[in-house]
Amino acid sequence: MITANPFGVGASGERRERRAGRCTCCGLIHAYEWWPGAPAQPPCEACLEHGRSFDETEDSRALARLRDHEPRIRAYADHAAKRATEYESQAKKAKAYGARQAASALGQRDLYRRLLSEVYKLHSETKGQCKTCGARYPCATVKVLEGGPGGAGDAIIRAASRRDSFPDADWN
Repeated sequence: MITANPFGVGASGERRERRAGRCTCCGLIHAYEWWPGAPAQPPCEACLEHGRSFDETEDSRALARLRDHEPRIRAYADHAAKRATEYESQAKKAKAYGARQAASALGQRDLYRRLLSEVYKLHSETKGQCKTCGARYPCATVKVLEGGPGGAGDAIIRAASRRDSFPDADWN
């Protein structure tokens, strides 16, 4: 297997890859070809034009460079501003969607707590027995409700005791 060019010029093409980097002249991002032993990161294609003119004075080359850079950098900045606005809009939409999802989840949780608190109240104690099923108190339903995961049982019991003190207007 040949890993180097036998003529000593360039690379064999085996490990060439496209990379993205910033131009050393204008600072804009551009793609370039890289291989092991390649020279330092080259300038972009547009900057090669004003970098090659050696017959002019340094001032005229600088002026040509600045004239070339200004419209490209303005276009790049406009594009970046537009993308930033789009990303900000997407972030706001995602945040609003997340808030709606959280509100919906909390509403569902509260609905099920109210439903389970009604079941808990139906299975309350009367003379050592459950009102609904007639089994010895606490019946299996009450044991399940009181032993809910993550403190859910305590929340159901609190909800059942609150329902006696004030009516819920939107409870059907």
